Amino acid sequence: MAPYTIHDVTVTEARAAEQPLLGRLLQLYLHDFSEHAALGSPHGEVNGGGLFAYPPGLGSYWQEPGRVPGRRWSGTVLCFDSGSAA
Repeated sequence: MAPYTIHDVTVTEARAAEQPLLGRLLQLYLHDFSEHAALGSPHGEVNGGGLFAYPPGLGSYWQEPGRVPGRRWSGTVLCFDSGSAA
């Protein structure tokens, strides 16, 4: 398959007000990878509230120095950067 190029992609830092949206997207991401978690691992099981564990919590991306909040790429892709960009 030939490589492809994506044009006109906008990357922006997510605002704290977008935390609920990012949390829902993160749950979908964690669900997709849960099948690869070891049995009994907190990464493959849901808690009493029906959510997958995310120990750092999303709030830390807006509170801890050096962490960059979730970024939106064209409004659909989610990423988190726990360090400074190179």
